[in-house]
Amino acid sequence: MVTLFLFWKWSSQPSSWKAGDDLNQIVPQFSVVHIPFDYATDDFIPGPDEPNMTAKIWDNWSALMPRGNGVLDIPNFRDYSSLTLPMKNLIPEQQGSSRYSTAWVHQLHCLYFVMKEYHRVLHYGPDGSEYFIDATHNSYHASHCFNYLRQSILCSLDTTLEGMGQASGAADGSGQTHLCRSRDEVMAWLEANRWDDTQAIDEFPPEGSRFAD
Repeated sequence: MVTLFLFWKWSSQPSSWKAGDDLNQIVPQFSVVHIPFDYATDDFIPGPDEPNMTAKIWDNWSALMPRGNGVLDIPNFRDYSSLTLPMKNLIPEQQGSSRYSTAWVHQLHCLYFVMKEYHRVLHYGPDGSEYFIDATHNSYHASHCFNYLRQSILCSLDTTLEGMGQASGAADGSGQTHLCRSRDEVMAWLEANRWDDTQAIDEFPPEGSRFAD
């Protein structure tokens, strides 16, 4: 008990930095809000009878993205020692721009991609057909996302304590309140400083999507 108290006193000293802040201080700090996690899955995961990603599911994920997909243009990037070089531009007319992606948006895209690949294997099974390469499949991309999400989770190290969930007695995370950045503030800042108006969880909108051009 004494050790825990001493550690708490030491670790609760005020600091201008919080985990997940932008080290370069280009992106400002935001308010912290209380958000309870829920158990609902139907709005973000395809049903067992849906072999492909539906427009409704794709739109729900895309609605979580900010306009501009969290991409910012930082022309003076060389002034910041902790910034890597800008992203490579695959579109010819955008060559020479200084674009950077926001980490949480990248993480959300990766989570969607892993979910989509899991759903593909769930439907087509381990009989070799899941290795059929089509325009939306990329095994390197999936491997990258597993590794990227692993590091993101270990960087965040959310220490919220979890007890009985909403669906069972297990600690499934539902019902527990977490300390989170204000989504409203983050979205407003990213959209005010966005590169363009794109808003999509990936580049393959299903037919009927309200976000498709």
